[in-house]
Amino acid sequence: MKHYWAVLLILPSIANASLSSSEEGHNAEYEKALVRAQSKITRERTSNSTALSTANVSTLHRPYQVGDAWSVLSWNWSDLMPSAGHGAVFNYVVTQAGAQQVQIKMTQTVDPKVQSVQLTLQNFLYDSQREIQFETRTVTLSGDTMPGNLSPLESYPFEFPDLRSAEKVPLSPSFTTEIPPEALDAAKKMGFQLDSSQATRFEAQDSFGRPINVVWQSGDIWPTYANTSHGFMFLLKKD
Repeated sequence: MKHYWAVLLILPSIANASLSSSEEGHNAEYEKALVRAQSKITRERTSNSTALSTANVSTLHRPYQVGDAWSVLSWNWSDLMPSAGHGAVFNYVVTQAGAQQVQIKMTQTVDPKVQSVQLTLQNFLYDSQREIQFETRTVTLSGDTMPGNLSPLESYPFEFPDLRSAEKVPLSPSFTTEIPPEALDAAKKMGFQLDSSQATRFEAQDSFGRPINVVWQSGDIWPTYANTSHGFMFLLKKD
């Protein structure tokens, strides 16, 4: 099986590295982070004919209606390791639908302590807020909050991908070769379908500068496929 995760080798010699070299490494990483952040800001502020917007995202699917429901198969990176699981199914239903803001209730089986998660979708481009409903409390997080240790489900890609900085890129019919075959095969068995001739591909970055790849087939109510820093997300079609 192909390896789709990075392996970090810690050499004994690192323990003897000087403080100055450590500081230089830290500064280099800090500068790279600044470059990524600035790149995101520049892309968001620059008008680009290939950039996604509220106006043209609406052409990808009809307006949401209360009661709209769908499911996705989500794989995180640990699911790709030997003897790991085979992804998790997340179920969604629209509870409120407005012109610029939609509220979506998500349920899952990854963490039985979480009763539901409410996502607030802003301008059809990003999650501005998510509310995690536990048995005895509700935790409200902004959409760009770094996942923590509140729940195991935070390691899965289940939110709407942040498309504010998205740019349209060519979609190759063979792009599925970029997807781990075990994840793709499992998704197909559960109803994942994609007609590349009817789909659009976007590349973006999340609030932390991490890459996002999204493929959206015209008419689908949710991104048909997404690859984020958490893993892979597949829209499951209903018969």
